[in-house]
Amino acid sequence: MGFYLGHAMSLFARPRDEVTHVLVNPPFEGHPDFYFPPQEPEMLRVTENGRVRRVRTDAARITLAPIPIVRLRRSLPPELLAPETSYSEAIALAQRSLDPPRLIIDIEQRRASCSGQHFRLPGAQLALLAWMADRMRRARGGVRRSNISDHAGEILHWRSRVTGEHSGSSEGLEQAWRSRSSIDESWFDQTKSRLNSALDKRLGRDLARHYRIEQENGRRNQPFTLALTPDQIEFAQLQDPRQE
Repeated sequence: MGFYLGHAMSLFARPRDEVTHVLVNPPFEGHPDFYFPPQEPEMLRVTENGRVRRVRTDAARITLAPIPIVRLRRSLPPELLAPETSYSEAIALAQRSLDPPRLIIDIEQRRASCSGQHFRLPGAQLALLAWMADRMRRARGGVRRSNISDHAGEILHWRSRVTGEHSGSSEGLEQAWRSRSSIDESWFDQTKSRLNSALDKRLGRDLARHYRIEQENGRRNQPFTLALTPDQIEFAQLQDPRQE
């Protein structure tokens, strides 16, 4: 039971929480009649090496020893911290945060798989993620938000795949790009922010960091990119974008 309690603390402990172990000196350790020194000292019978003697409880020395733990709470998405979540589910997700990342985008099912976690995304967010993943697969590097309008055609291409070439949302997006109205830096910032928030919620911040669209090396004035290598990205049920 102590093993499971220690692991539970590693998963759910907050920064201020601690794990400690109570130590007591011999001969009180393991004595059936001793739990904690009483306010009024008592005499206890102890047997050592076949001999019986009496000891006073005020001779007991209680030590509270801290036990270091690895706090993995940040690795868990908020929903896995709910009381109904099983211990096995929490352990599995925490383990995924330590394994090499892998992104699988399923355009037909309109969903993404991040380190084995499957979930659907709204069309604009999935299109943005797919477009950026495609750039990483092609080794084309990141993009600067100030130049986002230069990539309108590429983004529209992925949005059309996600929503359908003749869908109203796709046609509306195309009209917006043609007019250069609000689908520019503002659109990129808003869609990226919503995508990153969705990833944080589903994966937890530690695991989501592999899939968030962020500036290279976390530095300002750097291109936005994914922290994934080409071999860590896959497109399911779709011809390899690099071969198109």
